[in-house]
Amino acid sequence: PVTIGLNSKRGTLITSLQHGLPVVGSKTSMTDPCWENLAGVMLSERRDVSRFSENVLKLASDKRLRFEVASSNKKLYQERHTWPMIARLLLRVISE
Repeated sequence: PVTIGLNSKRGTLITSLQHGLPVVGSKTSMTDPCWENLAGVMLSERRDVSRFSENVLKLASDKRLRFEVASSNKKLYQERHTWPMIARLLLRVISE
């Protein structure tokens, strides 16, 4: 697990969502609250290698779960992280 935690500054995280890949990560004080409690993001506490490993093994052994997580992440990307969505948000903030 990455000891600094899952956060929005990681380009690989957004790319994983874009491609509909499951996300397994660590939750720390650096983790943005928006990444908590998402269907497609499996978090473990910082340095909890056992839980992190359990999450990875659970995804590796359950095809249906992988599909559900992947679908959830693809949808999350479309709703929050595409350039058109970012541009709309920026225009809304500027116009207020």
